Amino acid sequence: MRNAITAVFLCIMLSLSGCSGGEKSPTRHPALVEVRTVEKVMSGGRYEVYSASVEPYSKVQLSFRGRGYVTFIHKVREKDGDVHFADPGDTITAGTVLATLRTQDFENQVQGAESQHGKSIAAVKGAEAKVLQAKALVDTSMAARKQAEAGVMAAIAMKAEAQDGIEQAKAQFERNSLDYDRARALLASDSMTKADYDNVNAAYKSSKAQLEAAGEKLNEAVAQLREARAKLQAASARIAEAQSGVLQAGAGVESSKADVLGASAQLNQAQLDLDDSYLRSPVTGVILSRNIELGNQIQPGMVAFEMAEIDVVKITFGVPDIVVNKLRLGQEVDVTCEAVPGRIYKGLIMTLSAGADQKERSFKVVVKVKNKAHRLLVGMIASLKLKTDSPASREEFMIPLSALVRDSSGHDRFSVFVVEGKDGSLTARLRSIETGEAIGNQIVVKSGIAAGERFITTGTNLVKDGDPVKIGE
Repeated sequence: MRNAITAVFLCIMLSLSGCSGGEKSPTRHPALVEVRTVEKVMSGGRYEVYSASVEPYSKVQLSFRGRGYVTFIHKVREKDGDVHFADPGDTITAGTVLATLRTQDFENQVQGAESQHGKSIAAVKGAEAKVLQAKALVDTSMAARKQAEAGVMAAIAMKAEAQDGIEQAKAQFERNSLDYDRARALLASDSMTKADYDNVNAAYKSSKAQLEAAGEKLNEAVAQLREARAKLQAASARIAEAQSGVLQAGAGVESSKADVLGASAQLNQAQLDLDDSYLRSPVTGVILSRNIELGNQIQPGMVAFEMAEIDVVKITFGVPDIVVNKLRLGQEVDVTCEAVPGRIYKGLIMTLSAGADQKERSFKVVVKVKNKAHRLLVGMIASLKLKTDSPASREEFMIPLSALVRDSSGHDRFSVFVVEGKDGSLTARLRSIETGEAIGNQIVVKSGIAAGERFITTGTNLVKDGDPVKIGE
């Protein structure tokens, strides 16, 4: 059953890779290939070994938010006292200024924003002063209107008194006029004495003068009332104008306050741009790349540095389905690296993919490893020893999966290209093999090849049976 699963797995792998022994060589010249010699190895047992590159546990790309010219790059002091610009591989502590843009440009922006901010605040104070002035004018106009209202009331009373006076004077004048007319008739007929006539005439003239005086007083009262009403109307108009001035001044205050907010935002942005002209490392880690030089003009968002935290690193690799179900999250994994001889790191499985990669048909496994001494560097090749429930150890032939090509005799058969001949005259021969269990990125070969033979590992898609080949150095 396991062999059947392995065969299906291999068919999928080969169909996705497009490798086939029936493909024609794209050139008549010897194809350049890579080969490996068949060796007997120990496989199976309770462990399986995989290889993969060391990766940073986390990476961060650092870029400037604004544009400008690079005027400073952090320098690292070497052991002999010399210094060099921060380069890939240098360790940087959090908060270190890695680079700066020309700060004068941003300082000018800050000064301009501060000036505009100060003008906006002054405009608010000026607008508030206008509000106070307008309110004072409203108060003055209100007092003037009260005085005008009092004048109107007094003029109305004066007019009423004058109208009463003219009515009385008119009545008295009418009576005296009648008496005067009778007296004139009586005097003409010698029926009244001259002395009595003079008395009647004097009373007539007096009532006439009083009537004329009452008329003048009424005219004066009417004129005063007209003037008082005009003053009242003028005072009311001044009140309306003053109240409108208050509203306008209030609107000016709000507009000036809005300008202050806008100026404050511009000032904050200018200060932020100035601060962002200093590119600081947010983490303690190792530089992976530096993409700037002194004098470079930087555009917003351009990646200047790429940093990696390597106190903890991770190693990502793929396993077949028959292996992934034997692993568990948190499982301990032995990790070794040829670049760090004699050291065995203890890693932990932190991720097990829930689905197979569509191209490789393998399941992703991520192992994290503590790396306080920073001896495991990004890009180093690490070997991982996975504990599984595989059968007991046995001696057999193992070849990489990449060396397999599909056999034209059937979907469950596979072949390899064996290199025959001597250097200078090498030929690729397609040979059918019987495969066994796939273990990691290797496959067991039960028959078809012998120890010491050379087989093609890279370039199988460039040759066909009988083609001349050349082994790459």
